[in-house]
Amino acid sequence: ARNIPLIEAVHQISSEKIKIFYHFEERSAAFYALGRIKSKKKPVAIITTSGTAAAELLPATIEAFYSQLPLILLTADRPQHYRGTGAPQCILQNSIFEPYVSFSFDIDKETQITLSLSEILKDKPLHINVCFNVPLLSGELKPIFDSPLSKENQPFIPLQNEKKQSQLKCDPFLDLELESHFLKWQEFLNHSKNTIVIVSKLDLLEKNSVIQFLLKLNFPVYLESISNIREMEELEHLQIKCADKIWKNSEISGFTINSVIKIGGTPTHRIWRDLDETKKDIRVLSLAKSPFSGMPRADHMNTDLQIFCEFLNEKKYFNNAPISKKETINKQNDFLKLDKHCFEKMNQLYLKYPKAEQTFYFDLSQKITKNSRVYLGNSLPIRYWDLSASFQNKNFYVEASRGANGIDGQISTFLGFAEENNSENKICENWGIFGDLTTLYDMAGFWILNQRPQLKTNTCILNNGGGKIFGKIFNPELSLLCQNSHELNFEHLAKLWNMNYERILQVNEIMKSDEKNANRILELKPNSWETEKWSEEFLNI
Repeated sequence: ARNIPLIEAVHQISSEKIKIFYHFEERSAAFYALGRIKSKKKPVAIITTSGTAAAELLPATIEAFYSQLPLILLTADRPQHYRGTGAPQCILQNSIFEPYVSFSFDIDKETQITLSLSEILKDKPLHINVCFNVPLLSGELKPIFDSPLSKENQPFIPLQNEKKQSQLKCDPFLDLELESHFLKWQEFLNHSKNTIVIVSKLDLLEKNSVIQFLLKLNFPVYLESISNIREMEELEHLQIKCADKIWKNSEISGFTINSVIKIGGTPTHRIWRDLDETKKDIRVLSLAKSPFSGMPRADHMNTDLQIFCEFLNEKKYFNNAPISKKETINKQNDFLKLDKHCFEKMNQLYLKYPKAEQTFYFDLSQKITKNSRVYLGNSLPIRYWDLSASFQNKNFYVEASRGANGIDGQISTFLGFAEENNSENKICENWGIFGDLTTLYDMAGFWILNQRPQLKTNTCILNNGGGKIFGKIFNPELSLLCQNSHELNFEHLAKLWNMNYERILQVNEIMKSDEKNANRILELKPNSWETEKWSEEFLNI
């Protein structure tokens, strides 16, 4: 009951813009809030009572920090003089989220704070800890009408192009920063011979600028699914589709990679760890709006990609850029031909092993309808989707939580990201793809479905018996120590939450979604022998 004054205040807000959801499990609720931020591009607040309830918000706060999402933590507390006494539900929660929040406000009865819109719209979490003494019920409450903050209703999205162009011309500090980035960019490319590009998480508004940027660079590029440009036809001639074979194909073709440009978030693929652990002679340049380079030794340019691309155009960089030697271009083409050959060989494995886990992802990507939202769980799902999903452009909106790379809260974040089907958007369906352990970790996440009766979701659980990703990292004996093997199934989880359930041995068995199966759990059971054979033959391509 410690947060009753906050709950009362929220219910007195007279505004149709305010949406309130309830959840008994704070950790799940916080991850659900992250999903809403990803979907709406606006800050979302979560309110909790005191004690360990507040502590449950820490995992989502860490994810929000590294994903640069404006999660607002509004935690109730006992008065400050209770701290250190061991009183019930009284912990040192005033600074519990440091260093993962932009600021922590600790409000007692004599504290006054002023919150500006700019503080709320920062791309980091914000913590407001409010101390309450008894009595907690305030009696009669007067309605709270829209404040100036909500009237402004400014969305949390990057500036539009026209604003950025005017900013580029008016801000001398920005101009100095861009000049510095430009010098670093020139120095990097002047010392680069054979370069590839890796593109990971992008903001949706960055897509077109990045596509044009990649076309002008004309380097081989590996596009991860969360870049949301993986299936763009105009990039196909530059695209690396078998990233697992990059080093092998580089050696055979003579296209000896000596530099890598990373654009956007930290890559998921093993290439990134190779660069960090075994390929330390290869130079790495990181370009991202985020302050995180993703690797200690990478040169990092913390810049807005749209502004930087526009700056390069104004400098006429691409007109004056040094032209690669014919020998380099020929080797680059040979490298891409080898990649295409590997990709064709890989496609044959889907036909040969229709029940392999990798084939399930290939078939799922073809089964899911156009314009759908696709949320990829961490661990194997996001890796197998990047490896095996079709390159047919179906205008998917793909999301994942790659800030801290954790498997917790994934179901909750997916349901926050999911949207109702309406006439104002092109969303057809919501698909979340998860591993079995990830699902077990967040079974409370489905609580929210009763509060969104118009929502239609497809929760795909790839049940391979637990933790199979470790079999790809360690030897068989050691991997067993990490796998958490089990023989569970998820039929009764579906019954618990009144969802429809389908047990799938091949993806073509999935029925088309309709009103009768609006929310359903699809438990996909790949064949472990076919999965292993697929991996063995792919290794030898």
